[in-house]
Amino acid sequence: MRLMLNLGQDAHLSASLDPKTVEQLRAGLQCLSLTAMAVPALERLTAILIQIGLSFLVWRAAKTRQLAWVALASRRRRVAHSA
Repeated sequence: MRLMLNLGQDAHLSASLDPKTVEQLRAGLQCLSLTAMAVPALERLTAILIQIGLSFLVWRAAKTRQLAWVALASRRRRVAHSA
């Protein structure tokens, strides 16, 4: 929607929404910055990478039948969820 607003193609929004809602939407979109969108994206990417790493530890524990890897992954998972 921000791209539509920047390109001046927000007429589709104006046709389907009431004018007050369109103005509120424009005001909200103009306040967005790259940082405001990048920080949550970086947090999600970090969480996904941690989850993949922990899943790898569990897979390795199952493959080698070493319970120490499961304990490590379980402990790390609790730390990751509490943060």
